[in-house]
Amino acid sequence: MKGKLAILGSEALKGTFIEELFEAMRSGQFTDIMKQVAPGEKVVGEMNELERALYSLCEKYAATEEKIVNRFHRRRIEPLDSKERAKLDTELESCRSRYKIADNLVRENIRTRFAKFDEANSTGLAMRHGHQIVLTYDDNGRRDFFEAVLGLLAGMVAAQEAQE
Repeated sequence: MKGKLAILGSEALKGTFIEELFEAMRSGQFTDIMKQVAPGEKVVGEMNELERALYSLCEKYAATEEKIVNRFHRRRIEPLDSKERAKLDTELESCRSRYKIADNLVRENIRTRFAKFDEANSTGLAMRHGHQIVLTYDDNGRRDFFEAVLGLLAGMVAAQEAQE
C-alpha cells in the first residue's frame, strides 16, 4: 500500500492523464452509460473499475470540450486576444488528446477481456447502462425484410404509373 501512495503523490504525475485516471479509480464515482441493453443483445459481463474510470474520464473530457467550444463561440462577438486564444487552443487540444487515450484504452481493455465471448454472427462488443458489456448483432434480417417490402411497393407504384 505504501508503494501505491508514493505513486499517487508523485510530482511526476501532477496534472497528467495518469493522475486523473488514478483519482477517478480512487474516488469510485463513475459515470454510468445511458444506453440501455437492446432486445437481441447478449450481456456477457460488466465493466471493471479501470474501464468505469476510463469511461467516466471520456464523459468528463467530452463535457469539457463542449464548454471550451462554447467559449469560442461566445467570443465570436468579442474577439479573443492572442493569449486567451492560445490558452483555449491548448486546453482543447489536451482535452481531445486525453479523450482519445481514455476511449482507446477502455475499448481495448474490453475487447481483450471479452474476446472469448465473441460469436461468429456478432458485430462486436458494446457498453450499456449498469456498466454492462454486451455482444451486438446486425439487424440484417429486419433490414432485408423492410427493403423487400419497400421494393415491392416501389414496383407496384411504377406498374400503376405505367398503366396510366
